[in-house]
Amino acid sequence: MNKYLLRYAQLVDFLGRVLGKNSEVVLHDVHDLTNSIVAIANGGVSGRKVGGPATDLVMDIIKNKKYRGKDYLCNYTGYTENGAPLKSSTFFLRDDRGEIIGLLCINTDCRDLIAARDTLNSLIQPGSGAGDGAENITENLSQSVDELLADKIRDCVRRVVDPDKIGPDRMSQQEKMDVVRQLYGEGVFNLKGAVAQISAAVKISEPSVYRYISMIKKQAREPKSGSPRQNGTLEG
Repeated sequence: MNKYLLRYAQLVDFLGRVLGKNSEVVLHDVHDLTNSIVAIANGGVSGRKVGGPATDLVMDIIKNKKYRGKDYLCNYTGYTENGAPLKSSTFFLRDDRGEIIGLLCINTDCRDLIAARDTLNSLIQPGSGAGDGAENITENLSQSVDELLADKIRDCVRRVVDPDKIGPDRMSQQEKMDVVRQLYGEGVFNLKGAVAQISAAVKISEPSVYRYISMIKKQAREPKSGSPRQNGTLEG
């Protein structure tokens, strides 16, 4: 564990006891996104444990620097592996240089409260719904790296093609490139085993995945306008 995070390890257990069994408290070390969970209290909420991977939101925060100018994200919606909704918040932990080195997250299972609220709403004002959230943020809490990768790959493929009509065997090279591009943009390749799992999922060789990544990096370095290679050309 990063030495700067040691001071927060006891805070995890303390908050877990204060907030109760329905609130999971998690400490992430972002140095290793594959095994980022270094402390957890009330892990039964999501089924995760120490050594588990980062979430898709954590990867997005680190990859795309979304934490700049913010100290925390509050009261967004998270989901457990079985789809149970959570009220989630994340506090950014920084070193002396101001760089993020960890995240302290609280995920509260509100299903009992939601059921009670809906019952009261039905008695007080029939037909009324829940209020809108403050931020349009979601997060999926995966128990393993393979599960996290599978979820990310499946979501990206669905954004590129209709998987009910076109399977991986019928995807064009450009569509496969687009899937790799999206996964690269979301920081998926920071996870161990990502290349092999993506290769198997979209039916391309591992060398092809590495070649696509190289092309994506090269395109990112090229000028935004007036470049004939802006959209990339696939070979082989």
